[in-house]
Amino acid sequence: MYHCRLINRSEEFVLLEEKWNSLLSNSSSNNFFLRWEWLWNWWEVFETGDMELCILLIEKEKGKVVGIAPFYLLRRLLGGIYPVKRLMFLGTQTEGPGSIGSEYMNIICREGEEESIAQYLFDQIVSHNFCDEIYLSKMDTSSIAFNLFKKLAARERFLSMVFNESKSPYISLPSAWEEYLNGLSSSMRYKIRNERRKLEKSTGNVVIRNTCDEIKLSSDFQEFMRLHQTRWLSRNMGGAFSSVKFTLFHKKVVSSLMKSGYLDLIFLSVDGKNKAAMYNIIYNNKVYFYLSGLDTNGGKGSFGLLLHGYCIEEAIKRGMDEYDFMLKGKLDGYKDQWTKDHRVLADLYITKHGITKQYMRARAVVRSCYHRVKPFIILSSVMQRKKGSEGLT
Repeated sequence: MYHCRLINRSEEFVLLEEKWNSLLSNSSSNNFFLRWEWLWNWWEVFETGDMELCILLIEKEKGKVVGIAPFYLLRRLLGGIYPVKRLMFLGTQTEGPGSIGSEYMNIICREGEEESIAQYLFDQIVSHNFCDEIYLSKMDTSSIAFNLFKKLAARERFLSMVFNESKSPYISLPSAWEEYLNGLSSSMRYKIRNERRKLEKSTGNVVIRNTCDEIKLSSDFQEFMRLHQTRWLSRNMGGAFSSVKFTLFHKKVVSSLMKSGYLDLIFLSVDGKNKAAMYNIIYNNKVYFYLSGLDTNGGKGSFGLLLHGYCIEEAIKRGMDEYDFMLKGKLDGYKDQWTKDHRVLADLYITKHGITKQYMRARAVVRSCYHRVKPFIILSSVMQRKKGSEGLT
């Protein structure tokens, strides 16, 4: 019924744009982070000597592409000693600085054939021995491929493990802004309205604007990067744009986004000084909140909250279906104030190889033991510091 074709050269990858995006637009996994231009630019910037393309095209009906598995192989040393090949999604990496936030990763399938294609693909990976281990990052745990791969791994008696489960909050947008506000907590509703009133009463000249043309894109994106770095450096943390590769990737991508009409780069300024900025992606009637920037050097007002509110209100006015906050990190508790709905994303690991299997099981045991004793380690550390401070007094 199906035929599998391997794409392992960049020259072949670059020619797939039209077929790739056409299939994605007719797929149930249609999201921006699976588009050809996102993954192609990632490969161009992040490819290293220990990586090899391993895109699998699933064809039927005289070469008609009905499925795409956007993979690459990473050669690595298990425990620093044993060489293995790891199969991963393009756009994702588990190590190194400047990791790109590619989320909702999946196999691209013609709608209605998700299960049969995912099963065929799994069997091809196993029978052709493409890799020693599979590490599929940032998958929606409710997706067909995620659950079917787990089921098939159990059938084959492979080791399968789920890592890094994280919430991805989103808003199913109503038809009116007031309707959305009324669904929030009373404290959040008051905060939004109060901050808006304060901004309206301020004597400063308040402007909210979008980058509308390629002429301004370069300088605007430079300003966005400055605001993003300012926010994180104020917390004594390196911002994402401290990575040269991360910066290069996004400079390439925002140009592509602007040309296709998917970019939403928004600034809030007071008296000509930018206070907050957002880098959003608009695709398939959804808004993806990707990155933000904030001027933390003085000034009063919750400008980040105000700009989020503006973006959500604009999305409602434009008839968008969803505002996606994307993965919730350790410092992203504020996302829960905007919505209670969330998806769960996770990494799926599978291996059949004996040594790899034993190594990963041992790691899992160590990790489990560490999490059990971690509270006692923290408590002991606090007590030691307390004793030390008492000794000084």
